[in-house]
Amino acid sequence: MLAALPPGDRALLLVNGLGATTAIELHNAFAIALGVLGDRRVELAGSLVGTWTPALDMKGFSLTVTMIDEGWRRLWDAPAWTAALRK
Repeated sequence: MLAALPPGDRALLLVNGLGATTAIELHNAFAIALGVLGDRRVELAGSLVGTWTPALDMKGFSLTVTMIDEGWRRLWDAPAWTAALRK
């Protein structure tokens, strides 16, 4: 998965639970993915960990990693108020 990323040194990392995965399992997956990114000298620019898009109480999770530049970082950090996310 990391080999397919475009070059860069800052990334967003999203861990999404599929419905039946516990918060501690999701945070464990996050910690492992963060370690892998750190080993490749990729700095974390932002993250989300939780059940954002469930799939009928399935066990498991999805990982999304995307490289980000300063222009996109500004948009990521902007306030948001939706049914699923308030920041």
